Amino acid sequence: MSMRIGFYHVDSLGASVIEGDTLPLLLVKKNTTTVRVQPGWFIVPTSQLQSHLLAILLEPESQWGLVKYDQFVGLRRRGKYPIGRGE
Repeated sequence: MSMRIGFYHVDSLGASVIEGDTLPLLLVKKNTTTVRVQPGWFIVPTSQLQSHLLAILLEPESQWGLVKYDQFVGLRRRGKYPIGRGE
């Protein structure tokens, strides 16, 4: 199966202040392309109730995304961001 996916590339790491807390900030570029879905990939449908929360958590530029939390420090690195978004 093939699908159009927007992949993010982290160009640099910075910081932002939100409600008095300094939080990590990823500066990214997005490249959309048609790719063949690979074994081991997870496809999460977002046409369901409360699906907007998935985008908030997974998108690298989200104000409240996983990259803001120390438990997910592995997402804070330059290069290809490990989560893509279907178009």
